[in-house]
Amino acid sequence: MARAIGGISELTGMAVGAVEVAAREISHGRFRRGMALMAAFAALVSGFEAYMQHQRGAFKHWLMWTPVVLTPPMMLLAGAALFSRAVAALALPWASLVMVVDGLVGFVYHVRGVRRLPGGFRLGWYNVTMGPPLFAPVLLTVVGVLGLLAAFMRPERLNLQGLTGLRRPVRSGALRRRAR
Repeated sequence: MARAIGGISELTGMAVGAVEVAAREISHGRFRRGMALMAAFAALVSGFEAYMQHQRGAFKHWLMWTPVVLTPPMMLLAGAALFSRAVAALALPWASLVMVVDGLVGFVYHVRGVRRLPGGFRLGWYNVTMGPPLFAPVLLTVVGVLGLLAAFMRPERLNLQGLTGLRRPVRSGALRRRAR
């Protein structure tokens, strides 16, 4: 019983330590990998949602393909920004800016789509719920903003020694000397 409580308190201490490390890194502007990971995941979710909803609309307008086509490059660049400073500094900002513009254009087209329905905004509740989702393109804009934030932040310094319970890294010859 005491051993279990000790294990729980050790896990709690490690979690508190991880939160403190994350807060320190974020306060110093070091959160690029986390933002890039969030941008990649959000791109996946928003691209899938756009594909499903635009398939319902039978891709009647060519601009309905843009969120679907822009999703894979954004995911790849955000994933590459986890490991490469060059991708994060050069390619990710441009892809993110394209996503922001595409989301804003999509928002304008969705507002236009609701306005074109019979009754327009006079039948607001009905047309907003039954027409094109007004705030779905804003999700693409959020993906772009996350990518821009990731591009302009510094990478985290990963120091996991305090979180794993290791006091010092084991040197390569240390285990051989003890075995003798």
